[in-house]
Amino acid sequence: MAAAQHIDDVDFISDFAVPGYPFVVPIAIVSNTPDTQGPYPVRVAVRDAASVWLLYQIDGGSVQHLQMQQQDSLFVSQIPGQHVGTRIAYQIEAHSANGKVSYFPHADAWLDFTVVELTGAPLAFTALRGDDAIGVVDTGTRRELARIPVGDEPIQMILAGDQLFVSNLSSNDLRIIDTATFQIQAHIETAVQPLDLALAPDGKTLYATNSGTNALTIVDVESGQAHTVEIADTSEGLYGIAATADKIFTTDIAGSQVLVLSPQGRVTGRIPVPPKPRSLALAPDGKTLYVTSMDTGRLTAIDADDATVVRTIDLDVSGTFAIAPSPDGRKLYLTAYSEGALLVVDVASGILRKRLAIGRNPRAIAFSPDGTQAYVTSSFSNEIHIVDAVRDSVVGHYATGQNPRGIALTQPIWPTIESQHPTHFALAPAFPNPFNGSTQITYTLAAESPVELRVYNALGQAVRTLLRQQREAGTHQIYWDGRDDQGRALASGTYLLIMRAGAVRQTTKMLLLR
Repeated sequence: MAAAQHIDDVDFISDFAVPGYPFVVPIAIVSNTPDTQGPYPVRVAVRDAASVWLLYQIDGGSVQHLQMQQQDSLFVSQIPGQHVGTRIAYQIEAHSANGKVSYFPHADAWLDFTVVELTGAPLAFTALRGDDAIGVVDTGTRRELARIPVGDEPIQMILAGDQLFVSNLSSNDLRIIDTATFQIQAHIETAVQPLDLALAPDGKTLYATNSGTNALTIVDVESGQAHTVEIADTSEGLYGIAATADKIFTTDIAGSQVLVLSPQGRVTGRIPVPPKPRSLALAPDGKTLYVTSMDTGRLTAIDADDATVVRTIDLDVSGTFAIAPSPDGRKLYLTAYSEGALLVVDVASGILRKRLAIGRNPRAIAFSPDGTQAYVTSSFSNEIHIVDAVRDSVVGHYATGQNPRGIALTQPIWPTIESQHPTHFALAPAFPNPFNGSTQITYTLAAESPVELRVYNALGQAVRTLLRQQREAGTHQIYWDGRDDQGRALASGTYLLIMRAGAVRQTTKMLLLR
């Protein structure tokens, strides 16, 4: 599959198909979520089925049956939003034309998830490489709220607004997670072994190194479209990465050099550095680039404007892995993986100020949203250490899943709770979204009213009128196939749907992917 191809979030589960019976493959398992608004989308791929049903139970109550609708190659349905503390169990039932029935996961087994409560403290998302999942911890209680199944060997992550991008080393892809709902939004194929991630300063472009090949994956954040650029004359796959407005920096770990690239991926310079350069980080002002060395204790500082080495600091350790400047830029935090230590360096003097003992094989570092704490993953001892970033002291730790690697912290986003009763005019989010075939639009009218549903492009031009007629009170559905009023397929991008019902005007965004 081409690196630029953007496909649905498929988690294949190995099983044997029984001849004559439908065969069901889940598309993204619904995870625990703080979202009380819903709906909770369920998508499956099914072979040899005449009809497919979603069965669900709320807190062990009666079983509800919803017939799933076919959209392109998938069957989709959705479970309505529920209150905090609710446990939802669900199962897929597929019927063949000759009356044979298959279940997923099994006839006597159900999948389940819970609507969880948040304390309001920051959420820590951690890549659990050994569990093929992202763990979500409420730092207010240090309790794990959810395990989000992703691809094989999730390794690094980066926040882009309320989206979390995760690189999966062995399944050669990126997953996008909605941090407000804990659900996977999209899946992007990459070149071999995507590893470190960096955002352009304007947040519009994501860069991913590919450690299994000499390539860089470049992703348009808004559309999710990706392409791969081959990097010539490198000794091994690319590892660390950082980006300024006019440059991309990446480490050639076997070549003991930092490559300087244009935003389009063309090599414009090469900077010799100490052996095995691993990770890169820019100072908050973007003027200085820092480089770690896995084979030495030397930290390299590079002027990001003219791409020249300005300072090398000997840290008296066997090697360092990750590096993170403090939000104010006055200190640098580095993981010394062999020594099981977190190093704290004063930027102005270059002096090592603290050496804090933490877990075994420490890897990634992330700061709390207010910058007062640093969280450090330790991949061999399966724990997260919490460091007071003001006093530079360890103030706690908690156990996590297997082989924690990348970590990111964000303030929780509280979903807007809307009435479940038809007493208000409401336009629900399109489902699925993003989509590449058709998407379902649900709207609710509190009273009979003239209704207009129109789709606009990013330039504000009306491209499709879906509905313009009198409709009765209640909940209604309509589909959009990604075409304009003349039946022409529209290009990938963000589209705005506007509902006008009497004096009411409501909008929602839709992301079309081709």
